[in-house]
Amino acid sequence: AISWQHPEEQLKYWQHDFSKPTLEEPMELFTDVMEKSVQVHRRKYLGHQTTPTLPVTVLSGALISLLNQGMGVYEMGMVGNTLEKILTEDLAQTLGYSAEASGFVTSGGSLGNLTALLAARAAVTKVWRKGYEEGLKPAVLVSDEAHYCIDRAARIMGFGDEGIIKVPVNDRFQLRTELLEEYYQKAVADGRQVICVVGCAGTTSTGSYDDLETIADFCKQYSIWFHVDGAHGAPAAFSTHYKYLVKGIEQADSVVVDYHKMMMTPSLSTALIFKRGSDAY
Repeated sequence: AISWQHPEEQLKYWQHDFSKPTLEEPMELFTDVMEKSVQVHRRKYLGHQTTPTLPVTVLSGALISLLNQGMGVYEMGMVGNTLEKILTEDLAQTLGYSAEASGFVTSGGSLGNLTALLAARAAVTKVWRKGYEEGLKPAVLVSDEAHYCIDRAARIMGFGDEGIIKVPVNDRFQLRTELLEEYYQKAVADGRQVICVVGCAGTTSTGSYDDLETIADFCKQYSIWFHVDGAHGAPAAFSTHYKYLVKGIEQADSVVVDYHKMMMTPSLSTALIFKRGSDAY
């Protein structure tokens, strides 16, 4: 599935390739790229981060590249913008949301999680309009097993070390929900405003699903935004056998789902769903 080369070897090889005369036709380059890439369709490939893609996506990818529609405004991509709305709302209903839910597609789980936290901050503080006022020290409660992009997003937003409060996990690598109260009260005592709790469905390292129902109840108690990083595992909602793993996800204010993982589309393609569609603004 992978013919390993050290980064220095790869760099040296492709630097040499780049210095060659311009090719008259691309097949030599295409073949070389395929041979040196991870073979995601091989039977021994284990699906690290991205999955094998469905064959039809080769055709859809070619069509998208040919049409080259913009998605910034409706006029630039009328079909794409419309399908984005239909597909994200269909996914939202599969997750258990009402017709009020909506969302959009973005480039990967890292950007999706950052956008969700920006929405959480805008919903519970005045930062979006007034900036950081004196004394405001926002924070997020996250699982110690949460993907590194949550930590990075909080830092991008200016929360700093103390604004990323990591809650320990149990022996199944799930957030210990019985500790939420303790960690929340300590944050408040330290002058922090907890704007969001992040649940995992499932974690990148182990595939563990947090107890989303209990986290949802805690967030309701203190009027805190509840976000679920379901980049890897939220599509369990499509499974009759495994959908119990995401029980409670429909109570989250926002959830991120990667189409390019268990849903087998080309990377990067991520849905960010909001329980209240208007929160996307």
